Amino acid sequence: MHQQLRDGLILRSISEGVESDRANMGKFYVEVFGDEDEEDAPVLEAWTNDLLSDEHPQTTPDDFWVVVDPSKDDKIVSAVLHIPQTWSYYGVPLGMGRVELVATHKAYRQRGLVRQLFNAAHERSAELGHVMQGVTGIPHYYRRFGYTMAVDLGGRARVPAALIPKLKDDEKPKFTFRRATDADIPNLLRWDEDFRRKFTLSTVYTADMWRFELNHRTKGTPMYKYVHIISDQSGNNIGYVVLMTSDYWSVMRCSSFVLDSKASYLEVIDDLLRYMKSFAEDYYANHTKDVPGVLGFDDNMPPVFNRLVSKMGYSRTYETLYAWYLRVPDLPKLIKTIAPVLEQRLENSYVSGYTGDLSIHSFNKTATTIKFDEGRIVDVTEDVLHPEWKADAAFPNHTFLNVLFGHRSPDELVRTLPEVFTNRKAAVLFDALFPLNPSSILPIA
Repeated sequence: MHQQLRDGLILRSISEGVESDRANMGKFYVEVFGDEDEEDAPVLEAWTNDLLSDEHPQTTPDDFWVVVDPSKDDKIVSAVLHIPQTWSYYGVPLGMGRVELVATHKAYRQRGLVRQLFNAAHERSAELGHVMQGVTGIPHYYRRFGYTMAVDLGGRARVPAALIPKLKDDEKPKFTFRRATDADIPNLLRWDEDFRRKFTLSTVYTADMWRFELNHRTKGTPMYKYVHIISDQSGNNIGYVVLMTSDYWSVMRCSSFVLDSKASYLEVIDDLLRYMKSFAEDYYANHTKDVPGVLGFDDNMPPVFNRLVSKMGYSRTYETLYAWYLRVPDLPKLIKTIAPVLEQRLENSYVSGYTGDLSIHSFNKTATTIKFDEGRIVDVTEDVLHPEWKADAAFPNHTFLNVLFGHRSPDELVRTLPEVFTNRKAAVLFDALFPLNPSSILPIA
């Protein structure tokens, strides 16, 4: 892609082969985020180089764009990248494009450069057949590009190290932890597949992606993962845990905790907490940062984890700290993709065998209409429907995605968005089709 912009600026992709773009992209991020006093700015070059690496299984040069200023020796003044990946909706694979590392030099802001870069990323995602895009970051900002906050993102719980139960003098751990190797990848894939089916949305790690995480990710980058295999006293591998630390903050996070379907989170949790505390002590022994006094757990923990942690005295669980921005450019296409899940829910509900329409308005004079015949989805269309109260339900600002992805119910949304409405038919069908349920997103980047 090559596009002439205002003021003589040029937008182009890394795939055009301009060597200075590839060489300077990481340095650009260090400079921009360093000016914003981001403490981890120095490691953004390494993260960018990981994504640009031929070893990375998700990205190609077609997924990176820069805006350069020819009057300043092709200095990069704005940039963005796109990470193709697969997410899952209750086991149904969904093509997804993650937009990352959005940045513009201060002197070049307020010129619409980010919008141009997002257009390029959206076009690339569409070329790959993705049904959705996602981004994390600045509060409210990405809504202007068609995104809405629709899936939990952030901390799920915090556990003070002082509350972690200690082993008795004659007691040994029931479970042990070791670093994962390539030989563990088949088990990682199997455990993930079972785990994903319990969540509305989840990320799908391929064997190549796990191989990259285990062998090629640069240590010290924000996305570096310490993947550990959990084994019982008989030596059986029963699951895995992903730990994350930082050289720039005193932190120990568990970003994923997945067990075999026959293993018990209740049995493993105390040994995991003890191992995390020990891992943090070893990691920070030779660092300038202090050993963290609190262990953190990300939002994609299994639901039972909240109960396990909430009963530990002064530990704390959160509803959510933030949310993923998600964009669905073609809602009918997405609904058709997940139709088997929706039809199964309807069959197991009190409105099994429903025949008729369900129209969902978006306050832009159009409505998405799902057509059912004896409980089967026979068509999904988007048509002009005005005024909005002719529809069965209406949601402003793409907030229907909150319902679709099990993040919020219409009754919850209407408390802050009074224009949200559902008629009797929609209320009953939504209860059946879109139950509240958590998602589990282990970021692929």
